[in-house]
Amino acid sequence: MHRTTRRRALTTLLLALGARLNAQSMEPYVPVRPNDAWRTLETAHFVFHFPRDLDEWTRDVATRIEGERDAVRRLVGFAPPERVTVLVADPYNVANGSAYPFLHAPTMFFWPVPDEPRGDEDTGHRWADLLAIHEFAHVAHLARPSRNPLRRALDAALPTQIGPIGFETPRWVWEGYATYVEGALTGGGRPFGAWRPAFLRQWALEGKLPTYAAVSAAGGFAGGEFAYYAGSAYFEWLVAQRGDSSLPHIWRRLTARTSRTFDEAFAGVFPGTPAELYARWSAEVTAEAVAAERALREAPGGLVEGALVQRLRGATGDPAVSPDGQRVALVVRSPGRASRVVVWRTGPEPRDTTRRGRTPPARTRPRQRVRDLEDVPAVPYLPPPKRPLATLRARDGRAFGAPRWLPDGERVLVQRYEPLADGRLRPDLWLWDTQRHSVRRLTRGAGVRDADPSPDGLTALGVRCLRGWCDLARVSLGDGAVTTLAAGSPERTFARPRWAPDGKRFVVAEQRTGRWHVVLGELGAGEPTLRDVGPVDGTLRYDPVFLRDGRAIVVTSERGGVPNLERVDLATGGLAPLTRVTGAAVAAEPIGATRDLYFLSLRSTGFDLRRLALDSVPPSLAVVPLVSFAERAGARGPAPPTPIAPRVATGPGASAAASAVGRRLAIVGGDSFPATPVAPSRPYGLGPQRLALLPAGAWTADGNSLAGVLAGADPVGRLTWVLVGAFGAPSTWRGGSLSAALRALPVTVDAQAFVAAQRYEVASGVRVPLGTARDDVHYRGGLLALAPRATLGSATLAARLGGSLGTVLSDAETVVPDREWVARKLAFADARASLLRGSGDWLVSTALGATGATGRSAGRSFTRTLGSAAVAIRTPLLSARASYAQGAIGADAPPFERFTLGGPESAIVDASLLGQRIAMPVLPTGTLTGRRVEVARVGLGGYAVEPFAWASRVPDATSAWLRVVGAEASFTSGPVPFARAPGARLVGGVGYTLDGPTRHRAQIYASVAARP
Repeated sequence: MHRTTRRRALTTLLLALGARLNAQSMEPYVPVRPNDAWRTLETAHFVFHFPRDLDEWTRDVATRIEGERDAVRRLVGFAPPERVTVLVADPYNVANGSAYPFLHAPTMFFWPVPDEPRGDEDTGHRWADLLAIHEFAHVAHLARPSRNPLRRALDAALPTQIGPIGFETPRWVWEGYATYVEGALTGGGRPFGAWRPAFLRQWALEGKLPTYAAVSAAGGFAGGEFAYYAGSAYFEWLVAQRGDSSLPHIWRRLTARTSRTFDEAFAGVFPGTPAELYARWSAEVTAEAVAAERALREAPGGLVEGALVQRLRGATGDPAVSPDGQRVALVVRSPGRASRVVVWRTGPEPRDTTRRGRTPPARTRPRQRVRDLEDVPAVPYLPPPKRPLATLRARDGRAFGAPRWLPDGERVLVQRYEPLADGRLRPDLWLWDTQRHSVRRLTRGAGVRDADPSPDGLTALGVRCLRGWCDLARVSLGDGAVTTLAAGSPERTFARPRWAPDGKRFVVAEQRTGRWHVVLGELGAGEPTLRDVGPVDGTLRYDPVFLRDGRAIVVTSERGGVPNLERVDLATGGLAPLTRVTGAAVAAEPIGATRDLYFLSLRSTGFDLRRLALDSVPPSLAVVPLVSFAERAGARGPAPPTPIAPRVATGPGASAAASAVGRRLAIVGGDSFPATPVAPSRPYGLGPQRLALLPAGAWTADGNSLAGVLAGADPVGRLTWVLVGAFGAPSTWRGGSLSAALRALPVTVDAQAFVAAQRYEVASGVRVPLGTARDDVHYRGGLLALAPRATLGSATLAARLGGSLGTVLSDAETVVPDREWVARKLAFADARASLLRGSGDWLVSTALGATGATGRSAGRSFTRTLGSAAVAIRTPLLSARASYAQGAIGADAPPFERFTLGGPESAIVDASLLGQRIAMPVLPTGTLTGRRVEVARVGLGGYAVEPFAWASRVPDATSAWLRVVGAEASFTSGPVPFARAPGARLVGGVGYTLDGPTRHRAQIYASVAARP
């Protein structure tokens, strides 16, 4: 489906670390594999880091990126002098990218999987070029430094190190301007695609264009895309009125010595504020959309939209009709719910299903008339809801998609993204038996998607996207074996193959030299022969499917600037339009032996399912090119020196984009970006280190403390380290530590050296008689540990094994006044296992943990164990979490090794070395101590702030439970090394104690800690 989930993270340093219900593993997920065979390649202004298997794709990008940089610099008016780091990786097997415009170390992240033909990019251009230009446009735009000395010093001091444009402007400015640049420099991108005008036109016709306040938002169907669509079209409209230099003038005013807001900088160039002119632009787009609809209605044949089968919401999946034509399977999405695959009848629903519709049953209407004689019965305008014959819901938090029927009419081939052992995601194929309501996995880690079963049911054709392009592949439905039929390359990729009814031919969309077109393949002894289908007229065509007679295909065609269905005769190559819509018509699917088609139609709420009778298509139907208001307005703008648009652009902003393409000759110097040779790549090693200075600290019942964090990381994350220095109240942890993690091996190796001290009061518990209740602890030492981790389907397994040598100076370790340092030797093992289970919107995550430690402290040996269990339940309305832990230590254990309740987690000493500490920041450290401990916690999730109830007791000290209620917000992340961000733990909340020495006392607490 048209992808609406693209995220180009600019405001957050935690892209791709999405929250998971089963986030119980000890080693956080990183979207790259640091232990891959990484390579480094450099150009004059860029340095690329990439795994060896992405060498060819990366080298292809690197040969063009210097020319693209020069073009962006000339259009934007700035480029950072620093070399830009480019990280290439494929974590989720989807097309995406991000930019981090740091003032002194700008970084870009490229995901090389090509965009699909029906993507939100203009798929008539190379994905790699569009990706590189868009992301570097972010860097050139947002990394422009301030010329105000005070602001410049402030920007340099802040951890984010992002210039004033990023802070002062909303999201639509970032994404809209980068999209404007991608169109102006390539003659492609969203400004030249058919999808941007389709979205703007359809939303305008329905009165749903986002307001200025909402254009940067990301809610609702395709809501997040309007920062790109509306933002770029609005910028083109502005340029058409004030010229090319108008936008760079805004950025220059926004970074001037005189501090200005975005509105002030904007109003100094244009006659009004951004919101005022956006309102005018919206009015003109709406007027243009109404005129376009009128032109389509008044053309011979009028609008041809088919019959509405079902009004749907969200990105509906492509329909698949069973061989007998009696059932249709498709993916249905609803706001706030997991997507699901449903099977419906293709014929009318039984009469009794109307009671679930919008109109009352016919038998109740007379009764209503008797009650109110002046009432007017409702006129139904929507078809009755479809009753699912079978439903395949998401399992274990991962949904199925892309259904295609097998010849038996009972089984459906579906796909689902599955985690590899290292946490990356790849699509795999499953067989769904609609009669037995069971699913069986066919492939493992194959990366095959959009597979179509052959008419004999033995194999399936799909695409496999692994090295930056998509190969055409065949899958055995018996054993899941995958064979490459036609290899792709940086210049060639495939999408959405479909078998012919005879089982000997197939059609597939192919992108070659930037253009998507349809090719016909015939199987032979070796590689299949492929030939182009239809005329070579520069029109993008994709989503091919055979009609039942096998003599013609139906495709989605962007001829005329609107995605419509088109019939292509295979013998003659003749074209015949089948639909004429205002938005978009895609994903045609023949219905059995009839001459009808299902297809999807774009609306502001999602894609509806419609039915088209081929016999009802007017013979006079022809393509009506749309002439937009923006084209007429753009004609009054600056004239391009050479009009070289490679194909006609239509829709809002089209003329301004065409003018920009004409100016591209002056910017670039030709029709393509000049290729430059690049030096051979070299091994990555441990990579270059980047530094970041960050604040940390804690505000808890123990008192307040501040910490400074100096973090270092290479872009891939092979070696990360954190240096922490903390000071504060005596009852807080003070001192310093140096922690490092090496991830260049299959197993993470981490180490720490530290010096720490804490003083706390003991309220009750088992103590060595001292005559004093104060415990002054000084602890210094080091740690070395190994941490393996693996993902097995819905289960995550993690362990940590290590040892420590150190010395402790503690009041509790001696009964004589003269204290002395005593040795502490410790070996520990920590294991965690989590499992996610559930169906649809109901998910249950369970986690089991076991920690064991043995060692010698203060001349005495000890063994300590702690076991834990947790369960989390998520429903559409509510989420809840509960956990329980129980631990014990031998009677001969010295006091320092006994369980101690209260206080926050230490930001200096590794948690594995303080396994006896039970954190609760509402309580002061030492509220309870003993040889045994029990801890329980219940919380309500699904909110930004989680209400909780916590209870603990030390049975050998007291049988009473110590209870705390409160509300807490927390955030835990692993390191994001390419963005210079260490792992972080942020906790804040308020608690109220119900028992103990601090009962009936409220405590606000907050803490920020970093880890490598």
